[in-house]
Amino acid sequence: MDVQHVEPLFETSVAFEPLGFAMTEEEYDAKQEEIARLAAEAKVKEEEEAAALEEEEREARLKAEYEAAMPEEVTTKVAEVLAASMAQMKEELEAKFAEQEQTLLAKIAALEAK
Repeated sequence: MDVQHVEPLFETSVAFEPLGFAMTEEEYDAKQEEIARLAAEAKVKEEEEAAALEEEEREARLKAEYEAAMPEEVTTKVAEVLAASMAQMKEELEAKFAEQEQTLLAKIAALEAK
């Protein structure tokens, strides 16, 4: 006796949402519009981020080209002048602070003498 598998005579359907939970056409359209709006916003944000990244890369490339084009002697000369200027400024500030310290110490001594 040969037994064969027999397909069912009827098909079962997928489970549908009860009508009480179903959306109206207006709600469905509003939801679809919201989904489309969010997708458009995400696309605009992604394009803005890509443009910002591209701009950063362009600025970095321009800065590197500018620094590469500048002669080494200019860079060293600027560094030397800056170092000399900073040393002079340090001496001036130290002298000014020492003067202020002496003035304050004199005021303190005068107050303690009273």
